[in-house]
Amino acid sequence: VLVNVPTKQHRSEILEVLMADLHIASDVSVPELANCTVGFVGADLQALCEEAVNHAHTQIESHVVHPMEPEVHMSHFVQALHTVRPSMKRGLDSVVEIKPVRWEDIGGLEDVKAEIRQAVEWPLLYPEALQSFGLVFNKGHSPVWATRLL
Repeated sequence: VLVNVPTKQHRSEILEVLMADLHIASDVSVPELANCTVGFVGADLQALCEEAVNHAHTQIESHVVHPMEPEVHMSHFVQALHTVRPSMKRGLDSVVEIKPVRWEDIGGLEDVKAEIRQAVEWPLLYPEALQSFGLVFNKGHSPVWATRLL
């Protein structure tokens, strides 16, 4: 059974239900939180709310001798967003070991492999020979301004 991740509208509805029993400050924007939680499922949104409440408790405990139910502000949700990640992205930060692949391991497509080798390997292996023909190749990096376009 395929279950898609919630849409922005669904995330808003889930957040509304999860926040119903919380003391939410007026600065909290559910639509903005729904925008910031792409890829989150219901359990992730619940973890986000719990983490925001924990941040609110931590803040109030440092100022009050007998803490009461804290008011959860947007800043608490922003803090929580730094630690709570969507389930589908968890584990992607781990290192994946990839077995080296040699050209001989790739079957067929000899003409394609030859073109790739000429375009990628030759400038690295034979730069002087290619320059003697007047060929100039990219140095392997983009200009500084190009990163600003991403």
